[in-house]
Amino acid sequence: MAVRGETRRRLVSGTLRLLRRRGLHGVGLQEVLAETGAPRGSLYFHFPGGKEQLVEEAIALAGQRGEKWMRRCLEGSPTVAGGVARMLGEYADLLEASAFADGCPVAAVALDLSATPGPLQAACGRALDSWVTLVAAALRGEGRSAPEAESLALATISAFEGALLVARARRDASAVRAVAVWADSLLSSAG
Repeated sequence: MAVRGETRRRLVSGTLRLLRRRGLHGVGLQEVLAETGAPRGSLYFHFPGGKEQLVEEAIALAGQRGEKWMRRCLEGSPTVAGGVARMLGEYADLLEASAFADGCPVAAVALDLSATPGPLQAACGRALDSWVTLVAAALRGEGRSAPEAESLALATISAFEGALLVARARRDASAVRAVAVWADSLLSSAG
């Protein structure tokens, strides 16, 4: 017997996996059904808003998972600089292990969006904001002022996402590792 909500979770997680590899325009509902093995009727039952609603929930899940992972890296390191370096190192390893196929699903969707604001743009913004907020809070915990912590956190997440894009385009994780060195230097000396 299936657990209530299991199909819904499977659809959202499957969509997230596909977004990491293909971006928004590379993922259709047929691919989601093939990836998850869910029946077509369950897709429209759980997501009457169609693809946009499904992707919005997948981005929310990506934001939560990213925040949990970042929190683990930050809490497992004696400094924020060390935690950020750990995040970047782990992501460089993930990129290499996936042959540069697995990128950030939030960035992949954000890059595919038009300039017109909408629910998916807002979902991407919320995910990125949650990551900036997490890093900023950690920096404030090290004694940085709120404006400095916010600025450093925004620069760090922006550099992180940019490095992932460069790494995937070049099929080389050296950009991610270079940002790790930059972030370690910046975050260790700022204050």
